[in-house]
Amino acid sequence: MWVEPLIQQLQKMSWPAWLQPYVEVLLLWISWAIDYVDWDYMEYLAWLFLPIFVAFVLPIFLLFFIYGCVIFLHIYGLRHRIREAYASSLWDGAIAAFMNGYEMRGIENVPDEGPALFLYYHGTLPVDVYYVIVQLILVGMLRSSGWGMICKVFCITPGTVEDCIARLK
Repeated sequence: MWVEPLIQQLQKMSWPAWLQPYVEVLLLWISWAIDYVDWDYMEYLAWLFLPIFVAFVLPIFLLFFIYGCVIFLHIYGLRHRIREAYASSLWDGAIAAFMNGYEMRGIENVPDEGPALFLYYHGTLPVDVYYVIVQLILVGMLRSSGWGMICKVFCITPGTVEDCIARLK
């Protein structure tokens, strides 16, 4: 096995006196694991618990990272007090002018759960339905806690008339 020569080489190396007992214990544990652990069974357990890991543990880590970013952005905003007027870019006006031509009314009446009926002018391209979907996603994200700040940092706006006017001022 490829690990045994590596362990023998690590045993022959000269370690500092304070580190030598720890290295010996580590090498003892590694040699025990190689000799007595059934690696096929460990692989079986890894494949067995992989769906549980993907379904439960990974989303929890994702939520921790997202809310960690929200907390970081909040602290950064409090410490630096960046004014909105100086942080805006030239593209805000162009995006607002483009988005201002497409208006949705009654989006606050869309239920969070259950069916809904949407009537919209499809325009010349059927891809315009994506504007409706994006608008619903943006409003839904801005309603949930923490997402508003992330959307603000990445310049994601709902594109309402009031929002565009506020950005142009």
